[in-house]
Amino acid sequence: MMTEWLIAKLIPDYENTSDLKVRLAYGNLSGGIGLACNAVLFLLKAFAGIATGSAAIMSDSVNNLSDGLNCLVTLIGYRVASKPADREHPFGHGRLEYMISFVTAEAIFLFALELLKTGAERILKPEPVTFSAAAVLILALSMIVKYGMYRINTKLGKKIGSTVMITAARDSVGDVLTTGGTLASLILSRYSSSIPFDGIAACAVALIILKTSIELFQDLFSRMIGKKADYENASRIREILLAHPEISGAHDLILHDYGPGRMMGTVHAEMDSSLSLVEAHAVIDTAEREIQEELHISVTIHPDPKEPGNRKLLSFEKAIVKCLTEYDPAFTIHDLRYSKEEHLLSFDVLIPESWDKDTAEINKSLEEDLCRNWPGLKLNVVFDYAFAEGKKDAE
Repeated sequence: MMTEWLIAKLIPDYENTSDLKVRLAYGNLSGGIGLACNAVLFLLKAFAGIATGSAAIMSDSVNNLSDGLNCLVTLIGYRVASKPADREHPFGHGRLEYMISFVTAEAIFLFALELLKTGAERILKPEPVTFSAAAVLILALSMIVKYGMYRINTKLGKKIGSTVMITAARDSVGDVLTTGGTLASLILSRYSSSIPFDGIAACAVALIILKTSIELFQDLFSRMIGKKADYENASRIREILLAHPEISGAHDLILHDYGPGRMMGTVHAEMDSSLSLVEAHAVIDTAEREIQEELHISVTIHPDPKEPGNRKLLSFEKAIVKCLTEYDPAFTIHDLRYSKEEHLLSFDVLIPESWDKDTAEINKSLEEDLCRNWPGLKLNVVFDYAFAEGKKDAE
């Protein structure tokens, strides 16, 4: 509720999340809240760490200082990333957001290693920790604040599809765990000085944060290398296309990610070959505009002609599907074309996610089956993979 109020109050035209100025305003809100909260928590924990002599609390305060600096870097980065496209960067500067996320994830990883080292030293050489009720209150307050930051950044990140904010939200979860372990060690140290609770808690929390940071690296590497289009966007694009009666199918959807709010792609739409070029263009133009307006994705649609009344093509298709089904019913085909002059049959086979074997045997079976029924037939078969997530991938 509070996040929604802040968005409506501080961000004009907040629903237009594809606009660079609106995205910058979201970034400023997230970074400003993070910078202010982490600065206060750093000062409070530094005081508590000095008062109790706890290495875990001091490490926790340094973590907040690091988070605050990352928020400052993020604020600067959002301004750079919001720059519009120019001659040298025709797709804009949106991928800078992923680079900023990488720097943040790296900071989390390095902090975890340092915390692990400190915890190990405290286990080997325990030092006394002074219990303080004020420190307990500070740590408890820190956990509440960090959980609030997690909720805020998660909501803001989902609003604009920002990996920077999602990364910050995950970092806040790690901070809650860190502070929780520190708080537990402080309380337990009051009742027993023979067990190095301070060091044990620091090591346990460091391992959790290391795991989180590695997962962040994996996600960012996947985005920067080029991951599949997500299931939600892919399925909605297909729905928009198939809502037009002139389009009977869609395949080969490819989306290129140039940063949140900057997505472009191509897709093949199956259309009746009897349509004129003008008629097909009108349908495609309308569908492209609908996708742009709803999803803010610039998609170029390629029409693939289909001949629904062609009995010969239907016979070919039936024979191909029968052969492929023997290997895996999930195999599908598209772009089925036949050249009578060359006696050449061309088509693409979409390899399902469950298939992890070579396709040479399938190709040989297709040639044998089809040539048995149509002697002398030449085949041009292309095996390809989906460029978008299926439902199982998304789950």
